[in-house]
Amino acid sequence: MFEKPLFSKVSSKGQTVIPAELRDKMKIQQGSVLHFQQLSINTFVIRVMGEGESVALRPTTIHAKIPAIGLKKTF
Repeated sequence: MFEKPLFSKVSSKGQTVIPAELRDKMKIQQGSVLHFQQLSINTFVIRVMGEGESVALRPTTIHAKIPAIGLKKTF
């Protein structure tokens, strides 16, 4: 856990900065793929995806392959 709460504002372009302490701890670097999953109206989880890891897009067997360069659907 972190010693203090971490906050980040969103720019007019919808961009935000991931605090350095979090980037270091989660090993997030340029080219990392993040998966956003909404849990409730204002709560979501951000998951750092590993290279080649997949995540279900729908509650079916369709998955998205996560290559090193970004997201790509594979059916």
